[in-house]
Amino acid sequence: MNFNDEIQNHTFNDEQLQIFELLIKQPIRLHILEGTHGNGKTIFIKYFTQYLHMQNKNVLLTTIIGAVVL
Repeated sequence: MNFNDEIQNHTFNDEQLQIFELLIKQPIRLHILEGTHGNGKTIFIKYFTQYLHMQNKNVLLTTIIGAVVL
């Protein structure tokens, strides 16, 4: 799958754009992104990762699957 084709017609909502701008302006090196199923986390991470690679930055992604918060 070509990522460029996937995001070419994608439009981010206001909250996603605010988060993107916050992340590129913050010198913090660790960010945690969480949310419910279907709210755009995956496409956001794909876009943000590609953006960082284009800026010659290294990216390390980790995930927790099936985590339960009590």
